[in-house]
Amino acid sequence: MFTPPPSPLPFAQKASESSDSLTSDRSTLTVPSSCPPSRSPSPAPPPHSHQRTSSLRSHESKLQSGRRTRWTILLVPAVLILITASTRFLSHPAALDILSTNRASDYESWAASLTDWNFHEHRTKHRRAPLPDSLDQMLASVSASTVASVPSSAVTGSLSASFTGTPTASAITTSLPTVPSNPPMLPTPFPQPYDKLEQNFSTQGCQLFFTAMLQADDFRVCRPFSLLLQNSYAFSEAQSNLTEMNAIIWGTCNTSTDEDTCVATMASYLSQMKSQCSKEISNGFTAVTQAVAGLEAYKLMRDVACQPDPATNAYCFIDAIRNTNPSDLYFYNLPLGMTVPNSSAPTCDACTQTLMSMYDQAADNVTGLQQTYDAAALFVRGSCGSDYVAAVNGATHLAGTAAAALVSVALAMSLL
Repeated sequence: MFTPPPSPLPFAQKASESSDSLTSDRSTLTVPSSCPPSRSPSPAPPPHSHQRTSSLRSHESKLQSGRRTRWTILLVPAVLILITASTRFLSHPAALDILSTNRASDYESWAASLTDWNFHEHRTKHRRAPLPDSLDQMLASVSASTVASVPSSAVTGSLSASFTGTPTASAITTSLPTVPSNPPMLPTPFPQPYDKLEQNFSTQGCQLFFTAMLQADDFRVCRPFSLLLQNSYAFSEAQSNLTEMNAIIWGTCNTSTDEDTCVATMASYLSQMKSQCSKEISNGFTAVTQAVAGLEAYKLMRDVACQPDPATNAYCFIDAIRNTNPSDLYFYNLPLGMTVPNSSAPTCDACTQTLMSMYDQAADNVTGLQQTYDAAALFVRGSCGSDYVAAVNGATHLAGTAAAALVSVALAMSLL
């Protein structure tokens, strides 16, 4: 009988043993420290990304530095110009007089001024521009066809400014009249502003208003010194006769209408003129712009004209006309927006000192003084002493402007 060989171990048992062996091996398996490379579709950052970021930051820093440099180049010269302009009023060398409207016209004087860097000193002589030999020469620039007569009212803005803008060249040697104690005989007709009026207004409405104002009784009875000073030939002509001029000044101070009513009347005309003549004002038509300044300064200049000299009991304005040095007359034009020439030599008397004190108190309310007072006060302090003018707004204003400019530059630089 055939006997088969012994059977091998069952497969299941062998598989089980193999499985147990694998399980045991896995329990002791350790994970390597390095992971295999990722199979993600997103690429890994390149190794030089940090270098590119540093380059961008460096570029932005350079741009910011460039902006600071550009603003510094723009702002620093502006501040230096402002400071230089402010020191022009504090210490003005004579060489800079070449920029003045009253500078010498000949080449020798002009060239000599360039080498004169000394400060201005108080002088007793005043260099004056020559006046026309006759009234015909003064009026030669005005065409007869463009001038229409207006009864007792008149003169072109540019012409009238030349009457008192340049003080009289010859001194008046007659005795100085005092303030009248009794009403004097007034000239008839009494001088009125704008004896002749140019007919080249931009608008008909302004021309009609201007003419009507000059002919209105409530305007004429107030006798505005502020308008007579620059815009009346009759007023200018009377300066050669101190007795007549003394009566005229008395008339401007003593009107049949009380001062408060006249002040209100001039304020009303000023408001209407700004409305009716807005185009002429914007175009700089001289007759209108000077009328605006004169109407605004009516009260101040009425008080200024009536100011007596305590030493002589004469009107200060009459004393300034009679004085051999006409420089003091320039100070009467400050409320009208006209500056004192740097070449003038004030007499530094009590009248000019009182005048400047009155201007200091009114500077905030008169546009013309806002443009001229500070520079005039600094000029007078340089000519007459630091105590001559009690309050010099200009020195504080200019110093404050320079300081504010420097602070602005510092703030701008810090924000960049």
